[in-house]
Amino acid sequence: MSEKGKGLKAFLNGFREAVLDVTDGEGVLVYSGCAGTCTPFAELLAFTLRETDLEQYYSIDLSREFHRMELREHGFTVTDETERLEEADAIVLLGGLAMPISDVTVEDAREFVEELGNPPVIGVCFMNMFERAGWTEKLDFHTIIDGYLEVTIE
Repeated sequence: MSEKGKGLKAFLNGFREAVLDVTDGEGVLVYSGCAGTCTPFAELLAFTLRETDLEQYYSIDLSREFHRMELREHGFTVTDETERLEEADAIVLLGGLAMPISDVTVEDAREFVEELGNPPVIGVCFMNMFERAGWTEKLDFHTIIDGYLEVTIE
């Protein structure tokens, strides 16, 4: 599946299709990313799956504490309610994990995936972060959704 598109709609639709491809809209979906910067992206991505039967969770920095994500009036949100999970049907790794400021390693990510039963891994990043950090050579991604940002301030 190699597609290109422009804008937020292509980014979000591509994510939704990738998740539905591996889950059929059912089961447990786990996101992991850095606190702060990745969290709002996980919430935005989760919203695209609001009409599915997926249970969605968020893990900060590959923690084994999984925060339940809930649909609220304003959109999806990561809650304070945590659970331990034994397995997942898919994992979404967010690019902040691979950034130089993160203490997480690709080996940590591989262990995280193994502990959750080796489900398909979807990477979501910007500016080719997983490849630049060497993660694509060491981790088996099912799909990587990579966006490029171009900013104009006038």
